[in-house]
Amino acid sequence: MRARFGHKKQSIVHKVCRGNTLVFLAVSLLTLIITLTENVLYHAQKDIHSMDIYNSNAISSMDNMLKDMGRISLICFSDQRTQEALTESGHYDYRQRLALQDYLDSMYVNLISIRGDVKGVYIFDADKLIFMHDQAGPGARKGTDESAFLSHIVEIQDRGRQISGCRMYVGTLPDFRIYSDIYAKDLYYRNNIYLVRPIRRFSPLSTVGYIALRAPVGRVRRIMEERLEEGTSYILFDEFGYVVCSSDAGLIGVVFPEKERLLRSGLSGESGSHIVKYNGSFQLVAGYVSDYSGMSLITMKPVGLVVRELLPAAGISFLISLLIFVMATVSTFLVTRNHLKRVSDFVAEMGNFSQESLTRHYRIDRDDEVGTLQRAYNRMVDLINHLIETEYEEKARMQEAEISEQRMAMEYLKNQINPHFLYNTLDMIQICASLNGDAKVADMLQQMVKFYRLGTRVDRDLVSVDQELQMLRAYMKLMMYRYPELKFETEIDSDLQNIEVPSFILQPLVENSLLHGLKDRHYQGTIRLRVYAVYEESCDLRIVIADDGTGVSEDKLREMNGWNDGDVVYRKEQVVNSRDMHIGIRNVIARLQLYYGKESRVLFENRPEGGLTVTLYMKLFNRRRKTYENAGF
Repeated sequence: MRARFGHKKQSIVHKVCRGNTLVFLAVSLLTLIITLTENVLYHAQKDIHSMDIYNSNAISSMDNMLKDMGRISLICFSDQRTQEALTESGHYDYRQRLALQDYLDSMYVNLISIRGDVKGVYIFDADKLIFMHDQAGPGARKGTDESAFLSHIVEIQDRGRQISGCRMYVGTLPDFRIYSDIYAKDLYYRNNIYLVRPIRRFSPLSTVGYIALRAPVGRVRRIMEERLEEGTSYILFDEFGYVVCSSDAGLIGVVFPEKERLLRSGLSGESGSHIVKYNGSFQLVAGYVSDYSGMSLITMKPVGLVVRELLPAAGISFLISLLIFVMATVSTFLVTRNHLKRVSDFVAEMGNFSQESLTRHYRIDRDDEVGTLQRAYNRMVDLINHLIETEYEEKARMQEAEISEQRMAMEYLKNQINPHFLYNTLDMIQICASLNGDAKVADMLQQMVKFYRLGTRVDRDLVSVDQELQMLRAYMKLMMYRYPELKFETEIDSDLQNIEVPSFILQPLVENSLLHGLKDRHYQGTIRLRVYAVYEESCDLRIVIADDGTGVSEDKLREMNGWNDGDVVYRKEQVVNSRDMHIGIRNVIARLQLYYGKESRVLFENRPEGGLTVTLYMKLFNRRRKTYENAGF
């Protein structure tokens, strides 16, 4: 049994246990997936909440730093000497300028030392720099002045919001000074936040100068990363979209195109909207915008990091699920095997079923499922024995009778004409006509003898295409003697001359064209014969007979084509009792379908220019004999 079906036989116990195991496994995996998913979502929301708190605190610290810087800039309004210096410094001599430098230096150094974020102070009058204190200690750059820096300061006064009366922008170190490599190469020191305030006097009211305070981005970085969770990245923007500070130093000072998308996702409260794809990976995103400074802070944490944090819990959950799965599988197997033992025994007995088992009957001692199977088995054995004795034997007799009747019908169809005595007599007459010098009559008799010799063979069911055509040409030559204006043309593929076809299938179709197609035209016309093949999966033979006669009506055309769907076995009684004028055509259809099956057809169609076309379709690969091997197919 195993060799017959090609696979290992399994008991019903194993099948039930395997099914239960698959169910347990699916339920366990589904439970594990749901649990892990819920944990990931819970921790993701928890991380987002933590990121929101971080963003709020970090922005608040940034705003406090900006507020302190703004307060430092206010000293220019309250200090009378600073006001005088902004309006009168152009008239100071060298000693007065030194005294002013010492005064401003001592005052502003004390102010910025209180707040360690500010690293540089620049005071300009309307035309030039009158005071600078920079803790980086830069040197003077030859050939440059501070006019470009001053022009930029004046320009930004019309942009953005005011922060404690100042304007903020992000830029690099002033170009009119030379800084050491640590400031020139480190992006966190080279880039700075500048707060610029115009200095005005009140009587008369006018702008007399500007004060600019510089805070390195490195100070912002310290604020941003003071409470930043490991693995989390951040990007801080000003209100124009420029990156003020970032965990990726390469972004500082550039316009970040992803700002709006990330910020919109981070500020949304919709479920799942905090997860955004960025730089090829999925990130948890939280955003915050300052109402005071307009600065935006976006923090991102990789989802993969959240998942890795849950791996220990996931491992424990997996081990627990695996333990439950193993226990459920073992217990199910033991319980199932105990309850299905009688079924297993019955299956084993059925596995050894043989001819001798037809004489065995079970004694039913329990009214359960196994008892029902045994009772059904007893009925099945009785039914099989009855069928063997009656039904199968009767069916065999009917099949034998059917085959015999078909064989007799075939022989009768082939031998409707039995002209052996006739062509012997005609042969003798032809000899006499030749001796008397009547060549035309002798040739006519010779063609008739050839026709009957070829058409009345009963020793072979199949003949070659060439032999069938020889008989047809003899027949047509006789017809053309009778009707001189009749023409016969052929187009034969030479490769198909040795293909075998059923004998006597072309003459009835050509005779039909003569009697029903060209009769009303007084037999003036042409009959064309074409034999070719269509090579697809096999060699499919096509024989086309066309005339230029009167054709047939549409109703008659449908009737004739309907003969293809009739009974394949054209029985003897049908032939004897039929009054059908087209018995020869139906004979041809019946014989083709007996040899080639229902796929063979004889189709009739009217030609547009007049006349009828008859096409024989024979699929040679379905024929019960190999008839085209000798032709090289």
